[in-house]
Amino acid sequence: MKAKIVLSLIITGLLLTGITACGPKVDQKVRDRISNIRLNIDSAANKITTVNYDSIHKKFQLFKQTSERIDKNYDAIKSEKSFPVLALYKDCKKPLREVATSYKLYQKDLDSSRIQVDRLEHDIENDLLKPTEIEQFLLVEEQNALFLKGRIFKGIDNAIRYEKRFDTVHPQVLKFFESLKNEVK
Repeated sequence: MKAKIVLSLIITGLLLTGITACGPKVDQKVRDRISNIRLNIDSAANKITTVNYDSIHKKFQLFKQTSERIDKNYDAIKSEKSFPVLALYKDCKKPLREVATSYKLYQKDLDSSRIQVDRLEHDIENDLLKPTEIEQFLLVEEQNALFLKGRIFKGIDNAIRYEKRFDTVHPQVLKFFESLKNEVK
């Protein structure tokens, strides 16, 4: 009985070894390139977690409301003292808007990239692509992953930097409105 179990395990092991030996050979360089693509995607995904989306979104909404007030009352609050502060304040718009509006798109792009890499790896392992196609698709996926990583890193880094600026400048802008109220009284 034990001999039959051992014999069946040996035969199963040999069959599996034979099947994998006859399967398609994926070059180690190709595996490394796929691994690097995944590493870039994962790096970008980790970068997204460094920012508090809710905080950025709320600050962008607050920025929009205050900007409307600035636009309506610009003539009343413009001065040599207020101009540099207002200029710094307006600079916060693009980086905050970028993350507030693109955060979910970043995540969708990352998910899409992961799926593409998984499909490419599947096609390569199952020998469904010619060597020239493999090179073309790898190059496209490498470029996409690097572009996505760069876009996310730039957007998140700028949002974090300008979020700090917003936190510093916004109270100063509100003081201009407060002084405007005091002048009207």
